[in-house]
Formats: sequence, C-alpha cells, structure tokens
Amino acid sequence: RQVPTSPADLSDVVGATEIGTLLHAALNALHAAPLTETREIVARLLAAQGREGDPELARTLVLSLDSYLAGPAAATLRGALEDYSELPFLLRLGAAALRGQIDRLLCRDGAWVLVDFKYAGRAHSAGELLESYGFQLKTYALAAERLLREPLRSVQIHVLNRAEAHELDFRPEELASHAELLESLAAEWAAGGADLEAVGPRPACLSCPYHRDLSLCPVPKGRPFRAE
Repeated sequence: RQVPTSPADLSDVVGATEIGTLLHAALNALHAAPLTETREIVARLLAAQGREGDPELARTLVLSLDSYLAGPAAATLRGALEDYSELPFLLRLGAAALRGQIDRLLCRDGAWVLVDFKYAGRAHSAGELLESYGFQLKTYALAAERLLREPLRSVQIHVLNRAEAHELDFRPEELASHAELLESLAAEWAAGGADLEAVGPRPACLSCPYHRDLSLCPVPKGRPFRAE
C-alpha cells in the first residue's frame, strides 16, 4: 500500500509496505474506538505482532497517525452519517466475481465518499497517484456504486504520513468502460486464456493489492490508465 517513488524506483518497499499496513490497521482500530489514544492503539498492534520492543517503529506510526488526524485530510472522516471501515465487497463480473476491501466508505451531507489510504516517501500529484492506482480505485468505485445503487460524490486518496488528500474524478462512462474491461478479463481467465500462475512477481507487486504483473498493470511500467 505504499506509493512507489516512481514507476521504476521501489527501494525500501518492504519496510514502507509494512508501515502502511500497520497504519491501515491502526485507523481501523480507531474507527471502532475513536476515543482511544493513538499511542495505545499502536502499542496494542505491535504487541499483537510481538513487536513491542521496536520503539522506532512505534514512534513512526504514532507521528504519522497524529499528523494525519490533525490535518485537513482527516476532516473528511468526521461527522459522517454512515461510516464503514475496511468494507469487504464482492463485485460480480459476468460468470466470475472479484473480492476486495474498501478502506473507508462514508456518507456526508447525503452523499457518499470513498477514501483509500496510502503511505508515501515523498509528495505525489493526483496525476501520479492516478497513474499508479487508477485501476484499483476504479474497481473500488465501481463496487461501491453497485453496492450503494447510487453514484459516489468523491473518490479520494489520503497519504497518511504526509496528511495529504487527493481527489480523483472518474466519469460515469469511464467506470462503465472499466466494468467492460473487468468482465472481458474475467471471461478470458475463466476460459483459460490467461495463465496467472505463470506470471512472475516483480518488486512492485509488494505494494500492489493485486500482487500480479498483468499487462494492464502500470507498476512498474508507468503506463497511464487514460489519456490526459
């Protein structure tokens, strides 16, 4: 869940991915117990993993959480009428189905907002994030809109350790085209036209929720999902 520094530069991705995963878990725990101190949440998480003897990791997590929660990006999460954390979904694609999990789906002022959390070593533009995570976020948006039976008002990426929020704009026709792509891929896989077991992993797969180097995946190729 770390944002690659560039499509080809994925140095230290394992450590960053671990931190990103722990931050996700901490936010999910805070969603269930919002009055709990971040230090206590982090201490519980690390103790559960046998990592209570790692003060530097604990400090990194607490600082990232406190910075994010004190910033304007986290304001999106407050005051929601409905708020779902780590929401699982099953997206049906013709004869197949895709399982996934949305970091945060919430309703504010009568409209729904989808938030995906990331961890990054440097600042990224919305265009860079779209290039790296457009396929993932389109899939999440499609699943959310089918679940809700209404359009989302906003799809956002929140970079936790930088307290940044980036809004992505997916047009209805773009999501419809993405659904067609997913269905064609599902049909191809179901027919045995794609041997996923033969796909070799790359370092970028460690930070990708799909963990596969498919021809449509822009990491680490850096190929955009749509023309600018």
